[in-house]
Amino acid sequence: MLIFGLKGVEYTLAEELHLPAHDVLMAMLGEPFSTLMRGQLSEREYLTGVLERTAWPIPLVTMQEVIRANMLQRIPGSVELLYELAQHHPLYLVSDHATEWVEALLPQHPFLNLFQERFWSCELGSIKRDPETFPVVLDRIGRAAGDCLFVDDNPKNIASAARSGIEGILFEDADTLRREFQSRGLLARA
Repeated sequence: MLIFGLKGVEYTLAEELHLPAHDVLMAMLGEPFSTLMRGQLSEREYLTGVLERTAWPIPLVTMQEVIRANMLQRIPGSVELLYELAQHHPLYLVSDHATEWVEALLPQHPFLNLFQERFWSCELGSIKRDPETFPVVLDRIGRAAGDCLFVDDNPKNIASAARSGIEGILFEDADTLRREFQSRGLLARA
């Protein structure tokens, strides 16, 4: 909920391909995408597979450029909220990303250094929805599930964290999240 990642890429590609954005997104998701996120497939292999399955008339390099450009986009208000939270709480990142995407976004987003530790799915070998992900993260950070709060924009990921005993907050926007933190006494009211 700090950057757009793959979310939103479908609109740019849909415009170029003259297809509905939903159809573009659906063609990009599924098991090959999960395999990419687990680090078991390279970005090139994944995108080549998408292009072969769809027969989209677009160069692989264009798809890579669109994805990289989208990853530069920050979600409004989120980075500012992250800086504020980092002054009062230890922060950990659990993120589903491909190896090549992590390499591309780290130099572009210095705010990622605010996290005490970052857990990338491609390095863990599991995505947030996999049952082993959150127990591994809790073990590595040395914290009890009840001491943690997980924020995500996907209800399935919130449910996965909950199965490990971690309470979750569904991200809608930075202002709503700020109010939620304030109501819990985790941030001072303005």
